[in-house]
Amino acid sequence: ISDDDISNLYTRRVFIEEIFPQVDIVQGNTSVINTLDLAYYPSERGPYNFDPNATDDTLNPSNSWAGITRQITSTDFEQANVEFIEFWVQDPFLENPANTGGKLTINLGNISEDILRDGKKQYENGLPEDGDISILNPTVFGGVVPQNQSLIYTFGTTGQERNNQDVGYDGYDDAEERVLFPAEFSNFEDPAKDNYTYYLNTTGDIFERYKQYNGLEGNTPDIFTDTNRGSTTQPDVEDINRDNTMNTIDSYFEYEVNITPSTLNADNPQINDVKVRNVTLPNGDTREVTWYQFRLPINEETRRVGGITDIRSVRFARMFLSGFTQNTVMRFATFDLVRSDWRRYALDLDNDATNNSADAEFSVGIIGIQENDGDYVIPPGVFREQLNNNNNIIRQNEQSLVLKACELEPRDSRGVFKNVSVDMRQYKRLRMFLHAEAQENEVLEANELVAFIRMGNDFTQNFYQIEIPLTPSDLVEGSLPIDERIWPEINEINVPLEALQQIKSKGIFDQTLTNEDPTYYDIIDDQLSENSVPEFPVGGIQNQRVAIKGNPNFGDIRV
Repeated sequence: ISDDDISNLYTRRVFIEEIFPQVDIVQGNTSVINTLDLAYYPSERGPYNFDPNATDDTLNPSNSWAGITRQITSTDFEQANVEFIEFWVQDPFLENPANTGGKLTINLGNISEDILRDGKKQYENGLPEDGDISILNPTVFGGVVPQNQSLIYTFGTTGQERNNQDVGYDGYDDAEERVLFPAEFSNFEDPAKDNYTYYLNTTGDIFERYKQYNGLEGNTPDIFTDTNRGSTTQPDVEDINRDNTMNTIDSYFEYEVNITPSTLNADNPQINDVKVRNVTLPNGDTREVTWYQFRLPINEETRRVGGITDIRSVRFARMFLSGFTQNTVMRFATFDLVRSDWRRYALDLDNDATNNSADAEFSVGIIGIQENDGDYVIPPGVFREQLNNNNNIIRQNEQSLVLKACELEPRDSRGVFKNVSVDMRQYKRLRMFLHAEAQENEVLEANELVAFIRMGNDFTQNFYQIEIPLTPSDLVEGSLPIDERIWPEINEINVPLEALQQIKSKGIFDQTLTNEDPTYYDIIDDQLSENSVPEFPVGGIQNQRVAIKGNPNFGDIRV
């Protein structure tokens, strides 16, 4: 392996500072990202593919696909409040701009573990130790599987007995494959193309060395050396989540992502961020590299398959590539299911039945200094929290909650909530930095949008509310520093909490706490107005104000 081999943009090491320069690394921790690399060869026949049109070991790339599947351990996405599929991927067309691209598809739900689609469960340690498969009946696929029920997944054999069992999902070694599988493939050394080869036990560049690393036949030898060893110590089984049951049900949500040169740009609604970096390679060359952050909302699937109705039992994830006509490497720096502590409130927040926005779109996200450096500005006066770790100062992440609303009716509202339990009597003031901007191709006027905080015993009957009209950042004085333009003081909620106690006293005295609608009061220069004000005053809301409804407990704020 030469410096040129490890300088390829798709085999080089990727350092954390390349994508996340604001992340501080604890001394002793690795500074390298363990990327997930998918090398896709659409013209090459893959394992257990006996397509009659592929007898020369090649395929029509337009009709090809290949993918991977894994289990998910926390299966209730609704309880976990999973909001997005999010991943950073390197531009796959840097070395070959002529590549027309294809499609990346992600499935979440119940995925069949029956890999060979024969209705029979294969587990290698159940195959005959002496290699005599004559006692086994072939499946509809043509392979053989154990006759007994699986109890454990572990080898109890060594030497030739291990070799007799370590043969892959079809149950055959190479010699048996040449005899028992279609004659058109008998001239190949490995008709099923399922052999394993350790990357130090072969030749070629890095791609060639890893081409058979995911093979199944011979991947668990009991004898190993520095240059020849297996990829696992466990037998291969058609039971991805190892629950001793082979799931055969396909019911999942499907998400499609077009990966083409024309769709990899900041205008793509699925792309949340773009980073362009100059990297120095081991051979001394300097190259420009582009990374894209995709963010796919869980509730915006492309289609549903198999009658799945909710995200309460998502046991598997599958990802596959299709539509590519040239060799392509997808290099993922991260691949995450992103959850939020804040949940979208799905019910009405007011008593007006005439302003419900049936077509409104509302999404929740985050933006932070570590993942979105260059696009995120920390509010004025805010500093990243620092932790002392073994005499190293490690700066923590600083993030903001992002709420996007579209097609809201006048006077309608949307919100998110989080269950908390706070005694507000120990605090003097409440502050919140707010930034407002119109969505693409839209116009947002000053005071057209109002932000509010509602807290109390519940959301609808016993609560305090704090409101402020918002000014979009593009209407803020341009001579101000960037942080004061993004987070203008005019948008900042900054109220003395004693004002909430005062309006409760007023409500008790005026007997307004039982009113159907909240009672509002203006706050100007930290002073509470003497009299209540209309909920929707003529000319709109012009300043901070507070409201009360019911009998919220200031010493036990729960929501």
